[in-house]
This record gives sequence, structure tokens and C-alpha cells, in this order.
Amino acid sequence: MVSFGFILVVNAPQNMVAYGTETFNARDFVRTGFVLTIIALALVMLLGATYWRWLGYS
Repeated sequence: MVSFGFILVVNAPQNMVAYGTETFNARDFVRTGFVLTIIALALVMLLGATYWRWLGYS
């Protein structure tokens, strides 16, 4: 299982460090995080569907 810490500022320490620079607000972080989470989820599903088949598990 993969943990995507893209949506909330408090999901990971590096998110809080980036937020601490005050170059963007939490709403920008959430908006960008949703897009990155959808892309990452699609990639995990695509790679999972193909890679497990190559290994003979599916």
C-alpha cells in the first residue's frame, strides 16, 4: 500500500516545512494535492495491473 501525503498540509513533515515558507496557502495545497493524488492512484492501478501480471500473480 502506498501512502499519498499530498492533500493536507499536516500529512507529512515536509509538507509542513513547505507550508511554513508562506509562499502558498492551504487551499492551494489541497487543490494541487487532489490532482497529484488522482495521478498517483491511476499510476499505481496501471502499474499494479501490468506488473503483477508479468510476475504471474494475476
